Amino acid sequence: MGVHWLHPTDILAQRIVGTTTAATLVYLATGDTEVVDNIVDGAIEMLMSHVADN
Repeated sequence: MGVHWLHPTDILAQRIVGTTTAATLVYLATGDTEVVDNIVDGAIEMLMSHVADN
């Protein structure tokens, strides 16, 4: 069981760090949680596109 990724996890981790940074900066600059939610939703879609079908 577990998740099988199509790409190395260190590459995906870099994208998560970038997404977290972007979401944090957007929230600190604007306080707009709707925009932050959109960033997070996009990150989830991106990650799910890298999960291998079992």
